[in-house]
Amino acid sequence: MKKLLVILLLAVACASSKDGKPSFPQPDLRLGQANESSDFLYSNGPVRLRYALEITNNADQQLTLRRVELRSTSGGFYQLPNRSEQFNVVIAPHSTETATFTMWGTATGSMRTHVVEPTTLRGVAYFDTPSGPMQKGFTSTIDVAG
Repeated sequence: MKKLLVILLLAVACASSKDGKPSFPQPDLRLGQANESSDFLYSNGPVRLRYALEITNNADQQLTLRRVELRSTSGGFYQLPNRSEQFNVVIAPHSTETATFTMWGTATGSMRTHVVEPTTLRGVAYFDTPSGPMQKGFTSTIDVAG
C-alpha cells in the first residue's frame, strides 16, 4: 500500500511540473549598429556604441522586453565587455518593435593598420510573457567598415 501511495504521489508531482518554457514560438531578434560616426575606427579608447535591436513577436501573446545583455566575443573594431541594459518595450502579437540603446566599449583602432575584421557580438534578451519569463540568445556580426 505504501509503495502504491509513493508511486501515485510521484506521478502527480511529475504531471503537475512545468518545464519552464513558454508554449508559443520564440521571437526573432536582429541586432544592428546605429552609430552616427565611424571616427572610432581610427582611434583607441572608450567609444559610445549605439544599437538597434529589432524584435519580431511570432506568438499570439504579447511580449515585454525587460533586459538585454551584450558582449563581444573576440577581435573586431571594438571590444564590448559584458554589459546589460534595462527595457520596458511591449511587442504586440505578430508585430515588430525596435529597441535602441547605447553601451560603452573600447575601440581597437584597427583601421589604422588596415585590418578589416567585423565585431561579433553575443547577447541574451529577457522577456516577460503571460506564460512567465522567457529568454533568447542571439549572435550578430557587425561590420562597421562595410
